[in-house]
Amino acid sequence: MKTKTLNAGAILACLLLLPACSTPPKPQAIQPARPIVLQPCPPVVACQQPAGSPKTNRQLAQSLLETRQALETCAAQVDTVAACQQRTASQRP
Repeated sequence: MKTKTLNAGAILACLLLLPACSTPPKPQAIQPARPIVLQPCPPVVACQQPAGSPKTNRQLAQSLLETRQALETCAAQVDTVAACQQRTASQRP
Protein backbone atom coordinates (compact mmCIF):
# COMPACT_ATOMS: atom_id res chain seq x y z
CA MET A 1 0.00 0.00 0.00
CA LYS A 2 2.81 2.41 0.76
CA THR A 3 4.22 1.97 -2.71
CA LYS A 4 0.98 3.07 -4.35
CA THR A 5 0.79 6.17 -2.17
CA LEU A 6 4.44 6.95 -2.83
CA ASN A 7 4.06 6.45 -6.59
CA ALA A 8 0.92 8.59 -6.69
CA GLY A 9 2.68 11.33 -4.70
CA ALA A 10 5.71 11.29 -7.00
CA ILE A 11 3.56 11.40 -10.12
CA LEU A 12 1.52 14.26 -8.68
CA ALA A 13 4.70 16.21 -7.83
CA CYS A 14 6.00 15.71 -11.37
CA LEU A 15 2.72 16.84 -12.90
CA LEU A 16 2.71 19.97 -10.75
CA LEU A 17 6.24 20.87 -11.88
CA LEU A 18 5.58 20.38 -15.61
CA PRO A 19 3.94 23.80 -16.16
CA ALA A 20 7.04 25.44 -14.67
CA CYS A 21 9.09 24.11 -17.59
CA SER A 22 6.88 25.57 -20.29
CA THR A 23 7.32 28.99 -21.81
CA PRO A 24 5.07 31.73 -20.48
CA PRO A 25 2.20 32.89 -22.71
CA LYS A 26 2.76 36.02 -24.74
CA PRO A 27 1.27 39.10 -23.08
CA GLN A 28 -1.69 40.52 -24.92
CA ALA A 29 -1.72 44.17 -25.84
CA ILE A 30 -4.00 46.21 -23.64
CA GLN A 31 -6.68 47.93 -25.65
CA PRO A 32 -7.37 51.54 -24.64
CA ALA A 33 -10.86 52.08 -23.29
CA ARG A 34 -13.38 53.56 -25.68
CA PRO A 35 -14.46 57.04 -24.70
CA ILE A 36 -17.95 57.32 -23.32
CA VAL A 37 -19.97 59.83 -25.27
CA LEU A 38 -23.00 61.18 -23.50
CA GLN A 39 -25.73 63.01 -25.30
CA PRO A 40 -27.55 64.80 -22.53
CA CYS A 41 -29.43 67.18 -24.82
CA PRO A 42 -32.55 66.08 -26.68
CA PRO A 43 -32.24 65.65 -30.44
CA VAL A 44 -33.35 68.54 -32.60
CA VAL A 45 -36.39 67.92 -34.76
CA ALA A 46 -37.16 70.15 -37.73
CA CYS A 47 -39.97 72.60 -37.06
CA GLN A 48 -42.96 72.23 -39.31
CA GLN A 49 -45.25 74.92 -40.50
CA PRO A 50 -48.85 73.88 -41.00
CA ALA A 51 -49.97 73.98 -44.59
CA GLY A 52 -53.06 75.89 -45.41
CA SER A 53 -54.88 77.56 -48.22
CA PRO A 54 -57.52 79.70 -46.52
CA LYS A 55 -60.43 80.84 -48.63
CA THR A 56 -62.44 82.71 -46.01
CA ASN A 57 -61.58 85.07 -43.21
CA ARG A 58 -62.43 82.37 -40.66
CA GLN A 59 -59.99 79.94 -42.32
CA LEU A 60 -57.37 82.71 -42.45
CA ALA A 61 -57.77 83.38 -38.72
CA GLN A 62 -57.55 79.63 -37.97
CA SER A 63 -54.43 79.32 -40.14
CA LEU A 64 -52.87 82.25 -38.28
CA LEU A 65 -53.56 80.57 -34.90
CA GLU A 66 -52.12 77.26 -36.09
CA THR A 67 -48.99 78.98 -37.43
CA ARG A 68 -48.48 80.86 -34.16
CA GLN A 69 -48.86 77.66 -32.17
CA ALA A 70 -46.35 75.88 -34.42
CA LEU A 71 -43.87 78.74 -33.98
CA GLU A 72 -44.32 78.66 -30.19
CA THR A 73 -43.72 74.90 -30.15
CA CYS A 74 -40.61 75.34 -32.28
CA ALA A 75 -39.33 78.17 -30.07
CA ALA A 76 -39.87 76.04 -26.96
CA GLN A 77 -37.84 73.24 -28.52
CA VAL A 78 -35.01 75.61 -29.47
CA ASP A 79 -35.01 77.10 -25.96
CA THR A 80 -34.85 73.62 -24.39
CA VAL A 81 -31.88 72.58 -26.53
CA ALA A 82 -30.08 75.91 -25.97
CA ALA A 83 -30.53 75.65 -22.19
CA CYS A 84 -29.28 72.06 -22.22
CA GLN A 85 -26.22 73.01 -24.25
CA GLN A 86 -25.42 75.86 -21.85
CA ARG A 87 -25.71 73.50 -18.84
CA THR A 88 -23.49 70.94 -20.56
CA ALA A 89 -20.89 73.57 -21.51
CA SER A 90 -20.76 74.94 -17.95
CA GLN A 91 -20.20 71.44 -16.51
CA ARG A 92 -17.18 70.69 -18.67
CA PRO A 93 -13.76 71.25 -17.07
